[in-house]
Amino acid sequence: MNASHRSPQHQGIFYPAEAAVLQQQLDYLLSTDTTALNGNIKALIAPHAAYDYSGRIAGQAYAALREQPVPRRLVILAPNHQNTVGGALICSHDYWATPLGELAVDRAFIRQHWQNQSYITVDNATHQAEYSIEVQLPFIQQALPGVPIVPVLLSADDPAQIRQMLRPAWDDDHTLIIISSDLYHHLPREAALKAGLHIARLIENNDAENISVEYACGHIGLRGVMQLAIPEHYFWHTLALQHSGQDNRFNAASYVGYGAFLLMHKTGSTSGR
Repeated sequence: MNASHRSPQHQGIFYPAEAAVLQQQLDYLLSTDTTALNGNIKALIAPHAAYDYSGRIAGQAYAALREQPVPRRLVILAPNHQNTVGGALICSHDYWATPLGELAVDRAFIRQHWQNQSYITVDNATHQAEYSIEVQLPFIQQALPGVPIVPVLLSADDPAQIRQMLRPAWDDDHTLIIISSDLYHHLPREAALKAGLHIARLIENNDAENISVEYACGHIGLRGVMQLAIPEHYFWHTLALQHSGQDNRFNAASYVGYGAFLLMHKTGSTSGR
């Protein structure tokens, strides 16, 4: 049986289409120094805008993985911007390609845990059109080369079903969860600065109840992870906050927010569940 491949759709728009240029940009974006982290990373939040807008923020999130144990797989939770069917959408592809090469999909994980869940459906067409997973992949190829992915698009929020879906990834100490999300959208500068600080406080306080699409387009996956993160065992660490006007001056009257956040397992904690 021939392997199925998802080809890149957004190169040249969100990130460079030429491998050498993309490699050079990633080297720069990942060159940030991160402070020593007290604990292991269970999940991270990284933005999914074009690299010219949010690449520096995403780079800080992925650079933090350098000193961490290498996971066996990455479950990527991303919003579905395509207005297609609801629920959780997976794909039947075996590989996702970027200009830097291919990433394997962990089909065994999907078969073992998600094969017969009614909330989860296969939708290759939506995955082909959506960008919120694809823009994460070159960073993954640089920061965690060879680690397979489990890409998921979310577009309907049923908290119980989200928790059920996430539980196998959450309970596996060798799985890292990546939440692909920008923050607020289209705010004037003063409101944008206030919104960024407010959202950071919500995340740091693990305030799942008040995380909504107004504050994070990836709110469904983020809220699901928050509901599983027991405060006695986990804490959120803010690496960086930025808005679109800080790296790019286009449309300076309307800003989009980006943040890099890590969900850390507390050192000395005996259980994370």
